[in-house]
Amino acid sequence: MAQFISITSSAAGLQGGEYLINIDKILFLDGGDDGTDIYLKGGDGGSYVETSYATLSGDYIVSRAIIKAMTSSPGGKKVKVSLPAGVSLSSIELGS
Repeated sequence: MAQFISITSSAAGLQGGEYLINIDKILFLDGGDDGTDIYLKGGDGGSYVETSYATLSGDYIVSRAIIKAMTSSPGGKKVKVSLPAGVSLSSIELGS
């Protein structure tokens, strides 16, 4: 199993680009129509990564793509989250 998942945001500037998330730190996912929150272990109360969709294509579609990436076995250090056609992330934010 890979050690990191790679998620790409289409946002401009520093909000855009590739984000690497340590799979061992993922506690749970909370997905919905307009975004998916990835809750992480650690810190005072933990932290989270919030994603927002640029396009919608059904409930929990990004959550399912993240789970598929986490459970794949590519044999490398990281695995890319492959979003379905027509779905992109408009932003990724870190919070605590």
